[in-house]
Amino acid sequence: MCWACNPVCGRCKPPKQKVATCPSCGAVTFFSKGEVLFAESLPCPKCGEELFEMVAPDPILCQRSGEWCAWPCGQGDKPADSGFVDCPYNTPIAD
Repeated sequence: MCWACNPVCGRCKPPKQKVATCPSCGAVTFFSKGEVLFAESLPCPKCGEELFEMVAPDPILCQRSGEWCAWPCGQGDKPADSGFVDCPYNTPIAD
């Protein structure tokens, strides 16, 4: 049970940012949703190591809404009790 919402947690709603610790230099970097979804490259600001594969989430077919989501939360693998529900957080996959 959560006592306070952590914006990078992602269990109850999609995270606002993704966090990466660079494997080369150890720098911790926060990337926004817009940076991750629309970038082709996410270099470490300290050493330039490519972090895109580490940060970009894999799209999922949400079990709650029945729709594909490009920025999933931790609820997407749990079916809703009464069939599909509208998800206010659904991020459609860009074509």
